[in-house]
Amino acid sequence: MNILIVNVFYYPNMVGGAEHSVKVLSENLAKLGHNVAIYSIDSNEKKMVVEFINNVKVYRGTGGKYDITVKLGRKDKKVKIANKILEFDNRTIVKELDYVFESFNPHIVHTNNINGISPFIWRYFKNKKVPIVHTLRDYWLLSPKYDLSFESKGIATKFLIYCYQNIMKKYIGYVDYLTGPSEFIVNKYQKYKFFRKSKSCTIVNCVNIDDKNMERVIYQKLERTSKVINFLYVGLLSKNKGIDILLQTFNKYENKNVRLTICGSGPLTKMVHQYCGFDQRITYLGQLSSLELSKQYDISDVLIIPSLWDEPFGRVVIEANVHGSVVIGSNRGGIPEIISSIGAGCIFDMNKSETLLKSIEYYSNRQNIKNELPNILRNIGKYSSILQAKSFLNIYNILLLRSKS
Repeated sequence: MNILIVNVFYYPNMVGGAEHSVKVLSENLAKLGHNVAIYSIDSNEKKMVVEFINNVKVYRGTGGKYDITVKLGRKDKKVKIANKILEFDNRTIVKELDYVFESFNPHIVHTNNINGISPFIWRYFKNKKVPIVHTLRDYWLLSPKYDLSFESKGIATKFLIYCYQNIMKKYIGYVDYLTGPSEFIVNKYQKYKFFRKSKSCTIVNCVNIDDKNMERVIYQKLERTSKVINFLYVGLLSKNKGIDILLQTFNKYENKNVRLTICGSGPLTKMVHQYCGFDQRITYLGQLSSLELSKQYDISDVLIIPSLWDEPFGRVVIEANVHGSVVIGSNRGGIPEIISSIGAGCIFDMNKSETLLKSIEYYSNRQNIKNELPNILRNIGKYSSILQAKSFLNIYNILLLRSKS
């Protein structure tokens, strides 16, 4: 089967969780014997570049007239406006799509983040009679700001969002099957009536699980006797990620046997440095490589995810779990679903900071951590990357059979 997977960025340009998910899925589909290609718009040149990465063919396009540097920090207002227009209907990528279609001849097209590529790609491949699967990675189809902040705004804003959503609903009619990584995001889109023509289901995100290494790390942590408990935060240092609330809460907890390590970067980096200055239990390591971060997961006992925004999934939960860490997570987005399914961690209410404090207190007792570590070994398999790839293959095959009938 020739499978074309579409995402704005692709490895090594790893901007967020979507890029990790797309990379893992693509490589595992290739391992299962399928021809897999990527179409992205993150070329560093003024032309499409074609390359092979880990048995995956990558068509790294330019995006036509879409300026991808806006996503990477460019502030020019005129360019931003032009980009927003192209996000609705970017026909300037036609030549790139023609080349991909003629050279790769996809049997299935699986789109992910397409802001910049635009929903035009759905219409393009629908006209080519190629079945289309789309995976919801964020809230872009619900709001041009990619989040759910509009739900708390006034009538005028909600009316504009209503108009925006109606435009997107027309485009999404070209999609044959919609998937989301959590029940939360699927239910959220259903609330706004986005699945009238397309079938939908939940297929969770995944990680590549090294069973032997995972077992080794977990058994080592089961043997730990130190009274010092290592808490870890990984992610963007911003208000919507709740890092400020975590710092304030941790600083209030008067326990000499706890440590908090923070990994990441962002607008609240200065605040993190300030807390490190007057609380010696807090350490800031900055932005780490994958290998360095893996070592921090191994050192840690508990990962804390104090997110204020509704995470579509929450990949860091399972990343921590496979390294033998339990997880304290906020009651936002898809985070509670993962923690509940694994059974190694707890959920707290972000509207009540005292519940975060109680969670930190609970896992300051090492025995409480050890009691839950075996649950990871029992339940982490549902987030296997091969299982995820086979779930998508099942959908691809159904759509191919339907297209032939």
